[in-house]
Amino acid sequence: MKKFLVSVIAILFFLSPNIIKAQKSQGEWLVSAGLGYSIALQLAKELDSDGKSIPPLYFNADFGHSEHFSLGVCATHANFSSSNIFSGDPYSVSRTNLGVRALIHFGDNPKIDQYFGTRLGVSVLNVEGDVEGETGGEFAWRVSYKGETGGEFAWRVLYGVRTYFDSNLGVNLEVGIGQPYFFNGGIVYRIQ
Repeated sequence: MKKFLVSVIAILFFLSPNIIKAQKSQGEWLVSAGLGYSIALQLAKELDSDGKSIPPLYFNADFGHSEHFSLGVCATHANFSSSNIFSGDPYSVSRTNLGVRALIHFGDNPKIDQYFGTRLGVSVLNVEGDVEGETGGEFAWRVSYKGETGGEFAWRVLYGVRTYFDSNLGVNLEVGIGQPYFFNGGIVYRIQ
């Protein structure tokens, strides 16, 4: 799978000239939504085969600040739930990420928009569950917990490609290193 993604990105990169050119014009909005793939969620599912997860759902809104630079806001939510492997008690962990992104666009093909950039934000983890147990026959205990982290700094370096079916509607694919996901894809709509 990794070789396939690298091959697709390399082909798209070399088919487009490296002339800096972004979205069609300065001042347009690009709104995208879709699904991501999280390595952390995949590891949790590998460790716990009974676990259920919602893949990272994302929403991005990018504004074309100039011919080759855009700024945007982004939000992502993912969830994993299962049972404690020792007690069988249910628990769930969710992660919500809110951030901003800065993108540099290149290429001169009006149907393909290539970009690279960074995403900076805050991830909040929310953990819920119940745990029951015995300490040796005499004492039975039960702990209910619900809490969230105060938020942790999250960053992502990314490369992405958008391709358009017509002047407004298209699809996008991004790969990156960092939170909240490894790669994502979805639909994109251009507001001119």
